[in-house]
Amino acid sequence: MSAAEAAAAAQREVACIVCLDSLSGAHRTQTTCRALRAWLTAEWAARNGDGAEPRRRFTPGKMPAIAPRVAQQANLVDCGVYALHFAEAFTRAFGPTGVTVRHLVERGDFEALGCGFAPRRKRSAMQAHVAALIAQQGRAAAAAAPPEV
Repeated sequence: MSAAEAAAAAQREVACIVCLDSLSGAHRTQTTCRALRAWLTAEWAARNGDGAEPRRRFTPGKMPAIAPRVAQQANLVDCGVYALHFAEAFTRAFGPTGVTVRHLVERGDFEALGCGFAPRRKRSAMQAHVAALIAQQGRAAAAAAPPEV
């Protein structure tokens, strides 16, 4: 492998920002990524001291962004349902560690994240799950409460 090929391979092994936008056109990926990079730079400086060396800047070259095609929502209210679906599908597809730009490129676009996705069914399942958690917490709180005198 030549030095140029090694450098190119190393470049693909960097962390990246992945924008999974189910409402294309409504959000500006460039603006969102610029804000995320600015926040990461400020957060790093806050945690490591403003004068810490080496100073870390999360530039597009060091923190590239990709915005693959994903399933699109048909309304303006299912954002949360899609966000949770993408998070679930993303972690199932790539696992919790080791995702790189190279992996994302090799796997292709994220259109598959929308395959078989039924937002209404997912929304109903989420509502039932949240209701069950609330009921469980209520029972646990009632069992832990001291008896009334």
